[in-house]
Amino acid sequence: MRCTFLAALAIALITVRIARCEPTPAGTSLQFSASASYADLSGKQRPPTVSPTVSVKVLRQARVTIALGTGSAAARPGETTWVPITVTNGGNDQDRLPLRVTVPPGWFAYLLRQDDLNSAAPDPEPVAVDETPLLPMGRAYYALLAVVAPPEGTADDAATVVVSAQSGYDATCHADAGLLVAVSSPVLPGDLDGDGRVTVTDATILLRIAMGLLQPTPRQSIAGDVAPRSADGTVGDGRITTADVARLLRHLAGVDGDTWR
Repeated sequence: MRCTFLAALAIALITVRIARCEPTPAGTSLQFSASASYADLSGKQRPPTVSPTVSVKVLRQARVTIALGTGSAAARPGETTWVPITVTNGGNDQDRLPLRVTVPPGWFAYLLRQDDLNSAAPDPEPVAVDETPLLPMGRAYYALLAVVAPPEGTADDAATVVVSAQSGYDATCHADAGLLVAVSSPVLPGDLDGDGRVTVTDATILLRIAMGLLQPTPRQSIAGDVAPRSADGTVGDGRITTADVARLLRHLAGVDGDTWR
């Protein structure tokens, strides 16, 4: 006799990890089974059928992120500028991440552990790092990027310094972050025309840049990047947008208070 079965499939996850949306750690064994219960055409309930248990082992999957404290900076000829960086192991296994800094000819850059730089001055003999320690999944590593401008550099010379991080067990997984560094005298935030003052003229230049009507010089890219201001005191996001124009106008109107960097 042919029967029409009405089956309900239930998938049971025996081993599961749920914690702050973290990835399941590599090597975790996940076990699955299915059961079906049904009744035949006469309405008689049949005993449930249970499938064999299937085990699945979670493989390693690398993920790396890198973030700079700012997108642009300035340094006088021959001097060093310091920018904090954060490298995070976002994969599902512990990983040691090789680090690399790429600079144009004439420039010099290296990385230090963040605790190698105190609040007043860098260590006289800082130790450069070229990889992170072995990081558990989800753990971040903090470092300082030191960029030395060419001694013969002139105003408006600029370079893009690229910091790269790569998974230690998956060379195809890497992340890059770029920092625009300009050689100039100290840049006054908001001083787009370089006259040592912040005026309506600077706001006009900044608005034209934000609207795409004017290509900024490297110095203007730094002077005009005044927003947003983060809670940790860092300023800028490496771009010039209408948010920078708005903050400059608030400063000119005297409503920005002492938050102006």
